[in-house]
Amino acid sequence: MTEDDVADRLWQWLTELLDTTVIHAFQGAQAPAEPYIVLNLTLAGSVRANQADWEFTSTGTGADEVWRQAPVLEWFWRFSLNCYGAGGATILRQLRSAQHVPTVLASLAPLSLFEVSDVRNVPELVNEEYVPRAQVDIELRGILRDGFVVDVVDTTEPIDPIAL
Repeated sequence: MTEDDVADRLWQWLTELLDTTVIHAFQGAQAPAEPYIVLNLTLAGSVRANQADWEFTSTGTGADEVWRQAPVLEWFWRFSLNCYGAGGATILRQLRSAQHVPTVLASLAPLSLFEVSDVRNVPELVNEEYVPRAQVDIELRGILRDGFVVDVVDTTEPIDPIAL
């Protein structure tokens, strides 16, 4: 799962849940009609210092067999959501309510909504004019399994110390 996969999954969930236009930050296009939400990944990292488990997988057979080892990590992604336009705080407040409804959260799977910050009213100066803006931070969590090719000992034979 890449960061783009996570952002796209969140984009889809927010669009369906809030019935508001959601765009990714830095799209480089004209801003849509208000109200709209700008989605921006601000931080990602491992929840714990060590992996929870190891997974080993193989592909191919015989001489073509390749083994991969993957640490199983609980990972977090923190996003900043900025809602521009009138009523932005009300739109974003719905996230605080949605975090308590399991059937709403189920559509985020395999990710889980871990935290939603308080809604902040932060008007922004755009083109010498204040624009209404509300902001929240949300944190998603999921399990990562980034696998790497590893060498595997196929067979072992006892060493004859006398032959050495």
